[in-house]
Amino acid sequence: MTAADHDEESFEDFDAFWAERRQDAGGHRIRVFGELVTLPTELPMDVEWRLEAVRDLPADRARAEIEELVGLLYGDGVLERWRAHGITGRQFQVLLVYGIARASGRDVSLEDAFTQVTRAHEEQAAPFRSPRSQRSSGGSSNGTGGRSRRTSSGSTASTPPGSRR
Repeated sequence: MTAADHDEESFEDFDAFWAERRQDAGGHRIRVFGELVTLPTELPMDVEWRLEAVRDLPADRARAEIEELVGLLYGDGVLERWRAHGITGRQFQVLLVYGIARASGRDVSLEDAFTQVTRAHEEQAAPFRSPRSQRSSGGSSNGTGGRSRRTSSGSTASTPPGSRR
């Protein structure tokens, strides 16, 4: 028996090992616009890599990439079906956050995903708030962060017209 024969006979089978693990796992199921979908039990590595790259793509290429990524999570052609049902941008973001979190093994609810999306929207809107709403009500003065000092009554007292001080 040669070394090559020995190597061929003695090996661990990753494919068989992983097939057993995947049978035990079972994916999380979610109903979206009347369609029951089973999410992957793990986030496909391709999704992780492509999510990073999609941020730098032009809009037309990013749209096609996002459609493919959503297909990896929820199934081929699902984005087109969601559009036909009138999905909103916020609903889409919630489903994307939810699907990625679930496929990553995190136990999140749709409410958790909605809260995360809402918080992100509020943080993005923060620079566009009016200056008055950006100020804290903590009693600070002149933007210094400290409280203003009490002014003496002598320096704020009004002087009647015609009188000298």
